[in-house]
Amino acid sequence: MMFYRSYQSYCHRLQHDMYFLTSTSRLNEQVVDKIVLQLNRVYPQILTNEEAEKFRNPKASLHTRLSDLLKHLQKKGDRHCQEFYRALQINAEQLFNDLPSRKILNLKDKGLDQPHAATEVAEICLCSPVQCEDFPVGISRKDISSSKGHAG
Repeated sequence: MMFYRSYQSYCHRLQHDMYFLTSTSRLNEQVVDKIVLQLNRVYPQILTNEEAEKFRNPKASLHTRLSDLLKHLQKKGDRHCQEFYRALQINAEQLFNDLPSRKILNLKDKGLDQPHAATEVAEICLCSPVQCEDFPVGISRKDISSSKGHAG
């Protein structure tokens, strides 16, 4: 039985990773600036000069700028979101590897019959406000809560 579904798009992944990325102190000012500049300088351009200035404006809080950037990229489409992930991997590789969407994909690659899979899914889902049902197929919140309680 297929336990997890693959993400359909980078935009979908970004939607699930947004809470994680905007959580306190995950990304600092310098890394966000590097990502914005990379998105501005890549060809074809992901962010215009005006957009890059907006997302680098120190008058707005980092959380607001980052949230606005992620929403903007989702509206622009899959290629824009993919370039964001590429920039994130280059500029913050450890954070990129810790993304909830990466953990789900890594679990899928490992094999879904491993006993720790349900516990790892529970931890990923509990750190994000998105519906857990959006990640695994065939698991309810009750199942996840009970697997979390049985973790050693």
